[in-house]
Amino acid sequence: MFTRHEIDLIQHSFEKVMPNFFDFSQEFYNTLFAAHPEFEMHFREDRQSMGRKLLKVLLKVVNHLEQLEALQDDFSALGARHTQRGIQAAYYAPFGDALIGALHNRIGSNFTAETEAAWRKVYGVMAQMSMAGM
Repeated sequence: MFTRHEIDLIQHSFEKVMPNFFDFSQEFYNTLFAAHPEFEMHFREDRQSMGRKLLKVLLKVVNHLEQLEALQDDFSALGARHTQRGIQAAYYAPFGDALIGALHNRIGSNFTAETEAAWRKVYGVMAQMSMAGM
């Protein structure tokens, strides 16, 4: 599914945001809700709780890149929970764009086009697995 090089790019770039993950998650949600304020009503928890959930999901993905398909049931369940909150399949693309934007802003010039492509690929798989649960 992912090449060794893509896995390395994703894992190394994620290591760069981990020390300040709370700031990263805040930037992510600020970016998402600034571009799509209508999404905010679907996220009922405080930003700190949402950031912890985002961290949990991303850690699971980053640590399972070699067998990401093994997380299908987890992502299907996530998609089902999102559907219960009113999140639609069309929301996944802007969510991915906000994730990529926050990664780029936090990592800076080390977030190369190649790194972005690897993250877009992994996010695409995550989104597909989540939407399978809708």
